[in-house]
This record gives sequence, structure tokens and C-alpha cells, in this order.
Amino acid sequence: MVLRTIGLFLLCILLQARYSIAQPRPFFGSGDAPDEQVREVRWNETQNLDMMGGLSLIGAQWRTAGNLSAQIRTGPFIAHLNATLRAGIYGTYRPDVNESYDLLRVLSYLRFNAASRSRMYFRVGPIRRMRLGTGHLVDFFSSKVAWDARTVGTEMMWQGGSWEIAAFTDNVLFDGIIGGRFAFSPLLRLRNARLRSLRLGINYVRDLAALPDSTHRLQAMNVEARLDALRSGAFFFSPFASWGRVRHQGTGVFVGADLFSNNFIDLARLKLRIGFQFNGHRFIPGYVGTFYPVQNAHAQVERFSGPDGDQSEVAVIELENGKGDNTFVTEFRVLIFNSFEFWMAFNRTYGDQALSTFHLRLFLRTRRFRLLFSQDRGGLGSIFTVFNNVGNLSALDFQTDYRVVGQLWVFVRARYSYERIADSEPRVKRFLVQRRFEPFTGFRLSF
Repeated sequence: MVLRTIGLFLLCILLQARYSIAQPRPFFGSGDAPDEQVREVRWNETQNLDMMGGLSLIGAQWRTAGNLSAQIRTGPFIAHLNATLRAGIYGTYRPDVNESYDLLRVLSYLRFNAASRSRMYFRVGPIRRMRLGTGHLVDFFSSKVAWDARTVGTEMMWQGGSWEIAAFTDNVLFDGIIGGRFAFSPLLRLRNARLRSLRLGINYVRDLAALPDSTHRLQAMNVEARLDALRSGAFFFSPFASWGRVRHQGTGVFVGADLFSNNFIDLARLKLRIGFQFNGHRFIPGYVGTFYPVQNAHAQVERFSGPDGDQSEVAVIELENGKGDNTFVTEFRVLIFNSFEFWMAFNRTYGDQALSTFHLRLFLRTRRFRLLFSQDRGGLGSIFTVFNNVGNLSALDFQTDYRVVGQLWVFVRARYSYERIADSEPRVKRFLVQRRFEPFTGFRLSF
């Protein structure tokens, strides 16, 4: 019954949709992230300053905490700053103030908001939601999965009439992941609309971090093609294909199709994807993903297996151990501009390695309430393993803001993150899961 209802809903949309102009913000990285958009109403046009205080639970230790958060708008720029200081019976929480880079971590994001129809996008801040092209190599990449060690990077995109160029780096110091994309339409002058829509792209990603001896530096590229085969109103059906290669490792192929509308009646962005990934040996699709900062050639997530926590084993599968399993890709997204988002993606890998991944994004904003929820899971098997207990490859971000009365607000923050532990090898970082819970109460001042 549920499937019939969803099918009827989609059919009605296809029959009633009319063509409308593209939503102005490009879809790249956090370009259309609803929690970073400013609604075009008076109450959200002002500068905001949040002053909060409360408790902070990190691991097994409670602390007191104070927080200052500010949203600043000046001309075409919008910035969000967020600083927290925690202290307990053992003194100040050291990761808050133990290095000069912590000053840069105060920046949540700085965006250049160009004119409404501009094809330019630029952002500085911790990278999240990053996908290059079809996501064959870079998919849901985040530079803040280890919260205390998060890095501030940049992402930009420029769209021309027949081409687009995009690039990102996970750190402004250029000592981590960098990636770029170039795409163009070679048949734009043809009369046939389908052939005219052909889009070719090439994506490249590289890890610039210092590596242990004899370790190959990650370098990967993929080439892809996309074609708008069918169109009904504002909806497009676009098959695509991608071939990817990781240098010194392996290759893979990704084929699939998207049913999408970038702008449905100036209200929403909709997308449904189904695809198949055929992976060669030593090739893992979307390897530069959410957990890449803590699982790569120079970083590892560990899990303790002994009763006293004295024995540990690596919780992830290294790229060179990939056995060439195949993956079924499903994705569904509904974005009501600035106000609501539901985005779910599940990549089911078939084989004897637990390489399935799950991603969920949920956002809701009203005049008195704001909810942000994101979850990423790795190391899964079938779809039913999503409902299992949270494992070692899990990241979660939960935020709520609620206005009680006047300028009095209640804020709740919860996060599954990672903390770095003592290294047993000089150039390999090791991480453990870290859980945080922080309820705050404070005032929001508007100027």
C-alpha cells in the first residue's frame, strides 16, 4: 500500500510538473545545504548572536561549557562562527585550546552569496556532503568526522554555458585531500535535444598528507558521461556511466540513472537514483567518503575486543584488500529550499566483505524550531544491518534549537565522533569512537 501511494504521488508530479528555471544555488558540496541558507523573510535577515551555557558530556566525563555563536552578514558574504570552552574538575578540556589551529576551527562556514542567478559558488569551512560528479570516487566526504581534529577547507564551483569547473581541499594548509572536476557538453550545437544534453566529465582526487615509508599516495581519477534521455516538465531521466581508477590499486565501473528535478515549481529539488557498481580488485567505490580522514593509509579506526580493553583490532578494510565485490546503489532526496530536507542513500555491497554504506540527512526549520540530523554508517552488510547497534564506523550529528519565549532558547547538541589515541607507529594516526552530548540554554540576540 505504501509503495502504491508513493508511486501515485510521483506519477501525479510527472503529469503536472511544468518547466521552471533552475534553482540558483549550484549543487556541489554544501552549495544547497538548507541549514546554511538564509530564508528571505525579515526575521531571519538580521545578525544573530547566541550566548549559551550548560553541560558537556564527552566520553564518560561531564564538564561545564560556555558557547558563543554568531551569524554575520555583510554584502554578498555570510559567515557563521561557533566557539565552545569546556572545563571540569581536571581543568580545561585541552582539545578546545591546545593548538593555534583551534582559532580557525571557530569558523563554521564563510559563503559568498552571489546574485540570485549567478553560476558561481565559493565556501570556506569544514568540508561535508562533498561529492565529485557521480560520487564514484568522492562520496559524502567530510573533514569533520573527528570533531576535535576537524580541518577547515575550501570548495568552489563555476558554471559556464557549456562547461563547469569545481574543486575542493579539506584543509587550507593543503596537507590533506584535494579534488577537482571539469565537465563540458561537446554536442551543444546539435538540434537533437537528447544529444545536446550529453555531458562528459573528469574527476581527480589526491591525498597530500605525509605517508609512512613504502606507502603509495592516494591518487584516483574517473571519467563519466551523462545524457538526459527523457524529460517531462521539470523532471529529467538521466542515465550515466563512469570508469574509475586508483593509481597502483584497481579500477571500477559505475552505471545508473537519475530521475530528478532541480526546481519543481520553484519549491523543491527532487532526486531518485538507482545504479550498479562493478568493482575490480583493490577498488572500493566512494573510498574518499565520510570516514576517509580516520581510515586511510595514514589513519586507522580501532575497536577494542578484549574484556579489559587491552586488545584491539583494526575496524576497517584497507583499499589494497578489496576483493572486487559489486554494489547496488539507491538514493532518494527531497529538498524544500531552505526549510526541509530528507536525503537517504544506501550502497549495498554483495560479497564476503562488509563494505555497505548508509547516509541519512534530515533538516527542518520553522519560526521557533530548528532540527538537523545526519548519520553515516560504514562496514554494513544487508539493509537490515542499518538497524543494528551503532558500530565503529558511525558518525552522527544531532542539533536542535527551540525558542522557549522571547529571546530565551534551548539548544541540544549530540555527536558521534572520533578521538585520536596514542600512536603505536610514528606516522599512522589511530582513532576510537567518541560520543558527545551537550544540552545548553541561552539567549539569541538579533541586531
